[in-house]
Amino acid sequence: MSDTKQYDIVETAKKNFRRAIKEGEDKKLPDAGERWGNYCSQTRLMIERFKTAQEVVHYVQNPLNNTGFETRPSGEALVPVAISMEDFCASNYPEFREYIHSFAETPMSLPETTTPLNGRLVSAPLLWHMRVVMAVSRLCRPRTILEIGGGVWRPGARMDDQ
Repeated sequence: MSDTKQYDIVETAKKNFRRAIKEGEDKKLPDAGERWGNYCSQTRLMIERFKTAQEVVHYVQNPLNNTGFETRPSGEALVPVAISMEDFCASNYPEFREYIHSFAETPMSLPETTTPLNGRLVSAPLLWHMRVVMAVSRLCRPRTILEIGGGVWRPGARMDDQ
């Protein structure tokens, strides 16, 4: 992705973030709580510093920043997690087994938060997303899946439980 495209993405995100903050000022929004309130405060401080999408990705993936946005086992610790998740998806979603190796991490990710597996880069969040995509796709064939979060793949698990 070109630097210009990355810059445009970040500038659009900043604009949307500023608009959301402004629109929320006159509403009585619930308290975000300590954990998410801290993330919000830190994001408000940091967002203006970012110039490229890769800077944003690296910031939220880096455990030293302590933003808490992502938890990423890395290096050798990621290999058994990745193999286990692939095995889980293959056995629980056999109809999608052939697609497992089509899930690949973006080259923009922090290299230390990914590991090569079966000819592609993977990360723990990518593999959790793979499970959510398979769970959703079992129920319907969406053209787009927007993952907002929720931790420990609960959106997919909740859909499985229905």
